[in-house]
Amino acid sequence: MELIKRWLKEATGVETEVEHPTDGQFGDYATNVAMMLAKKTEKNPREVAGEIKEKLEKIIDESVVEKVEVAGAGFINFYLKKEYLVSMVEKINYEIEFKKELGKYGQGKTVVVDYSSPNIAKPFGIGHLRSTNIGQAIYNIYKILGWKCIGDNHLGDWGTQFGK
Repeated sequence: MELIKRWLKEATGVETEVEHPTDGQFGDYATNVAMMLAKKTEKNPREVAGEIKEKLEKIIDESVVEKVEVAGAGFINFYLKKEYLVSMVEKINYEIEFKKELGKYGQGKTVVVDYSSPNIAKPFGIGHLRSTNIGQAIYNIYKILGWKCIGDNHLGDWGTQFGK
């Protein structure tokens, strides 16, 4: 969908919404950008849609889109190639399986990740922020690998500043 939005912006110069039509006969994606532009230019929406379609046909990736058509009062419908859809489903399936496999590495194990642990009696510095980010990244990696993660930001040196 983002790819189609990018092509539409390139063809029209405006950001637009792209939706899944409720009826599959109207394509995989559709937009009413021509109708919005027709209001501004006081032109026929189907004529504007035809102009946009011509521009789109020059810039779209033919390995992704099978055809672009103007329908109804000025809708632009996009039909994706079946091969492209199959490749996207395969990619999603691979990612799901990959994450399932990754999650087996740390199953039943626990890890405690200590973040910056600043001394509250001293100024907080940029190094604390850096080590907090590194700690969170390590926490996220372990979580993906299936570990039970405990993040800890231990506040040390509770002594003299509270005792005076």
